[in-house]
Amino acid sequence: MKALIRSGGRVELRSVDAPEVEAPTEVLVEVQLAGICRTDLFVAAGELPAPDPMVLGHELVGCVVGLGAEVRGLSVGDRVTASPRLPCGVCPDCRLPTPGRCRAPRWLGIDLAGAFAERVRLPASVVVPVGEALGARQAAYVEPVAAALAVLKAGLSPHDQVLVLGEGRIALLCARVLRAHGFEQLSQGSATDAPACSFDAVIETVPTAAGFSRALELVRAGGTVVLKSRPPAPVPLDVRTAVSKELSFRAVEYGSFEEAVALLESRRIAVEDLLGEIYPLEAWADAFAVSRGESAKTFLRPDRVA
Repeated sequence: MKALIRSGGRVELRSVDAPEVEAPTEVLVEVQLAGICRTDLFVAAGELPAPDPMVLGHELVGCVVGLGAEVRGLSVGDRVTASPRLPCGVCPDCRLPTPGRCRAPRWLGIDLAGAFAERVRLPASVVVPVGEALGARQAAYVEPVAAALAVLKAGLSPHDQVLVLGEGRIALLCARVLRAHGFEQLSQGSATDAPACSFDAVIETVPTAAGFSRALELVRAGGTVVLKSRPPAPVPLDVRTAVSKELSFRAVEYGSFEEAVALLESRRIAVEDLLGEIYPLEAWADAFAVSRGESAKTFLRPDRVA
């Protein structure tokens, strides 16, 4: 099969052996469409460490083409997406009767072969059905919506004055998720005219020292800063200001993927303006160049040759 691989400091399209189901709890998915994320670009550029070689990509929609013997609730032919956060299966939390949050997760496209390929192997526990009501781009966009839904875990009240700090896709998406859940005193953007201490909570989506500094300036004393970004390297934080204002910090990663699917299917949020062009896998370099901006999500499509 064709797969986009980072190896030896380079990214290239290669022909590789297709994965097969190896464990009884695994699912094999034929990829129909995969979204390009900043994280993929970080791995491609070597800014985020990954084993060498590595098949890139972690946002996808596809069709189940293989099932392990112990997989329940899925069938060959099902249309699915998946969480890229893969449980290790061996830590104490993974071994609970109802598994908790894995202590040592692996990541699709970073630790294990990803979705910029014709097929990808996944644990059944991270695979989520997607109905035909969603177009291919919407279905491949479930992962960013689930990431934005994480802001609802930060303990904020719909009555709070909230700022989503940033201008990019994730900032727009977080703001739309909050509005869909009853947050009315909501601002989104750079808040250039806002005075200091204007907000009960600031959600950062710009993982830079300047972004964090602005967040600490704009949040009121005793307020909350919600950490949403996943920068590839540590970012300086003004701890002195955080302590003097007695701020709370809430780091959030993902909400429910099932809820993200339902939110898109119900049209409670609009994402069409956030969805960009589809490129064949062979045109990955052009797609990566476009994806370095924040205007719209770009997608790769594996074109199979019989």
